[in-house]
Amino acid sequence: MTLYQFNSLDQNDKANTVWESGKFIKTVVHCGVYKALYAMDDFFAEIHFSPEDGIKDVQGFKSKTRLLPYKNIGLSLLTVLN
Repeated sequence: MTLYQFNSLDQNDKANTVWESGKFIKTVVHCGVYKALYAMDDFFAEIHFSPEDGIKDVQGFKSKTRLLPYKNIGLSLLTVLN
């Protein structure tokens, strides 16, 4: 699945796709919102959620600058995207 195809899905389908096909990397917490990072085929996906309210958003991206909040994830992760 391409990033364009992923971003055209509704939020529930995005979440299901991430859980079925994504490789979990790390979760960070910012201002009470959890952000779980997953590696997909040729992009990354982030699931934003709170324990109280569930999923708030699911986003796909390729920008490596979006990885900055995930400190210490390892340099090998950056090779996921060429």
